[in-house]
Amino acid sequence: MHVIDVNVYRDGHFLGSTEFYESSETDDFTPSHLQARPLRDNVGTRSDGSIPEWIVEGSEKSACQQFVEWFNAIWHTGDPSLWGPSVFTHDAVLIDPSGISKGAKQAAASFLLLFKYFPDLRGEVVSWAANEREIFINWRFAVHQKNENRPLLVTVVDKFCFVDGRVSFRLAYYDIITFAGYLAETSGQDQLFDFLAANMRHAQLSGGMQLIPRMLANFGKGLFVWPCPPKRLRLTATPGDGFVNLEWEPVKDALSYKVCRAESIDGPYEPAGGEAALQVETTSYIDDSVTNDKPYWYSVSANFHAKKAAPVKRRAATGRF
Repeated sequence: MHVIDVNVYRDGHFLGSTEFYESSETDDFTPSHLQARPLRDNVGTRSDGSIPEWIVEGSEKSACQQFVEWFNAIWHTGDPSLWGPSVFTHDAVLIDPSGISKGAKQAAASFLLLFKYFPDLRGEVVSWAANEREIFINWRFAVHQKNENRPLLVTVVDKFCFVDGRVSFRLAYYDIITFAGYLAETSGQDQLFDFLAANMRHAQLSGGMQLIPRMLANFGKGLFVWPCPPKRLRLTATPGDGFVNLEWEPVKDALSYKVCRAESIDGPYEPAGGEAALQVETTSYIDDSVTNDKPYWYSVSANFHAKKAAPVKRRAATGRF
């Protein structure tokens, strides 16, 4: 039986330890795990007297929390200048969707390729946790579409182990199919192909070629199978005395538009004012079946031929200026 000892802290993370490391079972990566010293001994200090990039002298925060905040700052600002080979041990192991890379330079390079080819890419940490020898970070890519305020999000899970104040092991996982589809939609396929070619060259040099065939297949699915998000309609809702005037941009190949209304953003959405709202042939509509001072949510979607996706836009309005 394995014993688990966990302490939960106010800031939402936990610190604990298990006896799993005492297991006699081994695999190709167990040595990398076993090299990870207890976090309390080595995340914030190095034997040569140097200070890790993520440590702020005089801070009262734990070394683990400072590492997570440093990692978050890189993605939040898009500035990877502090991320390089010095972050890793000389024999560091990186496992990501492209394969397995070994060495400090190789472990740092794959991270930097994303910033090189997609400098506008951003991210943010959602939550994190730590046990005796590992830090887990749950974060997400934030892919910003042109003319859109809300980013598209791709979840990433990272696990870090440390030796002497440097990362000795990193396991990074994200849905590469969704990621490729998002990037193709926002940055164009040519840029994505350039990134893929650079990733393959890096994998060849670093030894991380094991998963290249699967990675190529997944990129292909992301480009040609995964349904990219439809273009959003630009919908405006102008409330009046007993009515709401709706206007939106035309959608190419649309036969008509469906206008629905709800009293909550979560729905249910029903035709706004009657069945006529399901087949609106213009790009405007007046809903005169509203009650003054009562909030409403509107949904406008395009009607196409069968099997074509219909973009949707929602907007809130009340029935009076």
